[in-house]
Amino acid sequence: ILSNLCDETYFKGFSLWNELLNRRELTSQGAKARRELIHHMLTHQGEETLGIQGYGPERSMFESLLFQTGLYRQNQDEEWYFTEPKSGIFTVWKAMQEFCLGAQNQPRSIQELFTCLQKPPYGAKLSPLPVLLAAILLQYHDEISLFQDGTFIPVLGDEHFELLCRHPHRFAVKSFTIEGIKASYFKDLQEILTGSHIKLESATLRNKTVLSVVKPLIRFISKLPNYTLTTQTLSKETLALAKVLLETQDPVQLLFSDLPKALGFDSLDNSSDSLKESLKTKLVES
Repeated sequence: ILSNLCDETYFKGFSLWNELLNRRELTSQGAKARRELIHHMLTHQGEETLGIQGYGPERSMFESLLFQTGLYRQNQDEEWYFTEPKSGIFTVWKAMQEFCLGAQNQPRSIQELFTCLQKPPYGAKLSPLPVLLAAILLQYHDEISLFQDGTFIPVLGDEHFELLCRHPHRFAVKSFTIEGIKASYFKDLQEILTGSHIKLESATLRNKTVLSVVKPLIRFISKLPNYTLTTQTLSKETLALAKVLLETQDPVQLLFSDLPKALGFDSLDNSSDSLKESLKTKLVES
């Protein structure tokens, strides 16, 4: 009777054959293996078994959660990538996908997501959820962004997920698209970056979104020498541009508000070709 009641209550729960990972709280060995798995996800995407050598506990987690479910598999060109799972975890993955992609108006808390997935009708254990979130963020790398304490994270790192596993309430996701958002201006920005030494990632070029422009810009500015960022010999527009890139908290606001203002434009009129051309010229010069 109890088994039937659980089936009826948690009818969207997932099936995960890994007792080391499928727990509310991990052992020290399990926590270390999960960290290793997420590290390989962030740094070795595209490689078979994510570059994991041997058959340690992180390999077991990879096999059960990512490979056997079809969440990480090869396409027709024999390229390894994260995609929609085929079985086992689909309902939980789908709920996570819809939550992240649906966060368009404002960021939504990871704590809210994890709490929802632990309740009926899912009943998911907490420990696998950060791994699934990492897979979602990598799959939709230029559509879904992660925020920590309200600040946009341009490049995901191990340190972010290590903190997220302990304090999910400090993180949030937001989805970005360019539908209806000054598309021609956005296209100009992409053309500028494509023709400059600020390189867009090849995967990003397939999906023209806000993040495909913002992440290379922030990555570029963050790697500049400290002298370049503090010298006062540059033009005021260049200094203002560097400031907003370093301090941005919202990619959409950066592209369509802060960046034009830094270059001396109070507003961005999508119907004004002369304004767009002037802004484009200023951006290239800066």
